[in-house]
Amino acid sequence: MTIVVVTTATRAHRLVMARLVALLLVLGSCNIDHSCALVFCDSGAIFPVSTFSESDFARLTGATITICFNGWCNEGVIDALPDPGGIHSISLGSSSEPTVKLSLQRFDPDSEIRLGVDVESDRVDLFRNGDVYAVDVVGMDGASLVHASWSVDYADSQPNGDGCDPTCRMAATMTPL
Repeated sequence: MTIVVVTTATRAHRLVMARLVALLLVLGSCNIDHSCALVFCDSGAIFPVSTFSESDFARLTGATITICFNGWCNEGVIDALPDPGGIHSISLGSSSEPTVKLSLQRFDPDSEIRLGVDVESDRVDLFRNGDVYAVDVVGMDGASLVHASWSVDYADSQPNGDGCDPTCRMAATMTPL
């Protein structure tokens, strides 16, 4: 380690630099493991729910969607459909943990809209094997468009290497209920 000290600094600056040099020497003598990467990840579940054909688009616009995670539910309205080739995302509920999002993705040339759900958090402790997710989509006419629920088991990973934070827990298996 090379340390350069500027001699024209004021007395206060030299004192600060001397403390910094002492700190660097102490840290340099520690056995610090620098092998961890700096990758961030969320925990939770991202899963497809249903596919809607072009004939269903009118029923889907304005529909109410309810997404539940272990009985904790968030509700929203499908206010718009995506343009061909596009994605429309809707955040449901408050800013509390976990975050809940609905995504509608429209593919060309088949003009289908795929509905997906994303429940995520940076808090791994929120997710445990056996969690239950439920999704209900109800059209403006009151007709049920989707009613589905799953039990989820997770797999843990450490994207920065073994023993390095963070630990992430993502859905590995989803069993329909």
